[in-house]
Amino acid sequence: MIDKELRFPNGATIQMRTAENPESLAGAAVNGIIFDEFSMARKSVWAEQLAPTLLTTNGWVCFIGVPKGNNWATKLWRWAKTQPGWNQRHFRTLDNPYISREVYDDISASMPLMMQQQELEAAIIAGRGQVFKNIVECATAPWHNEPDFGRIYLAGLDWGKTNDYTVLTVLDAASRECVYYDRFNAIPYPEQLDRIRELHAIWGFQRIIAESNAMGMPLCDQLIRDGLPVEPFDMNRSTKREIVELLAVGFETENFKIPLDEVMIDELESLEMNLTKQGWPQYAAPQGLHDDICMSLSLAHWGISYAPSI
Repeated sequence: MIDKELRFPNGATIQMRTAENPESLAGAAVNGIIFDEFSMARKSVWAEQLAPTLLTTNGWVCFIGVPKGNNWATKLWRWAKTQPGWNQRHFRTLDNPYISREVYDDISASMPLMMQQQELEAAIIAGRGQVFKNIVECATAPWHNEPDFGRIYLAGLDWGKTNDYTVLTVLDAASRECVYYDRFNAIPYPEQLDRIRELHAIWGFQRIIAESNAMGMPLCDQLIRDGLPVEPFDMNRSTKREIVELLAVGFETENFKIPLDEVMIDELESLEMNLTKQGWPQYAAPQGLHDDICMSLSLAHWGISYAPSI
């Protein structure tokens, strides 16, 4: 018997799975799927793991969630409107008979207007999540598993450990193209350091712009002692805004290229801008998603845009 499984006297079975490990969703055919909070998962979870399980049964699927800006959930919602056999249903929080107006008002009073519209009204907010424009148009860079002779490479390094990912992104300094990235998590820090050293031995980075917050600083110090050209970068609200907005300009002017990589593009499309109480923009991934590739890419792009301080 599978954990989180209900069996009924008539032989029907309901299994409950998480998309945290997408590969675990693939398998035997099913008659129907309820994909809750689908907008917090990558498109590939549906396309590669779940959709194939419905092919032999001609099964059904119900997507439940709140679109985030112009991510794949929003695009699916708009596409469904034109497709036979697909139905759209729009429900606001107040349509739930178990939520009182008093509770709703208390919750909404603590939320910015845009967040109220998205999370409570299930509205598609124009511009929300669209920090970067022309992402697909800029996805023309070639993917390289090893360096080309005579090229100068620079890296951006964003640290993670368990829930977040450590990401090292490689940019060609002359062509302003992202040509490779390495993404991993659930690895002890000593092994992460070994992996960064191995990548440097392969690519011969001229500079590595590395996040220095929290555990980042001791890790940066160790790499510097090992002879790597690491430049610690203090990632605070102000500097994060600076590098993200600089990357946004790179995409908008199409002066920067990335590979046609689904995971990278999903992160870039999902990144959100929220306003603080003081009215300042701040950037982060939606709850349940990641922005580690975005931050690593922003650090590397900042590195090719500015020479090291003297």
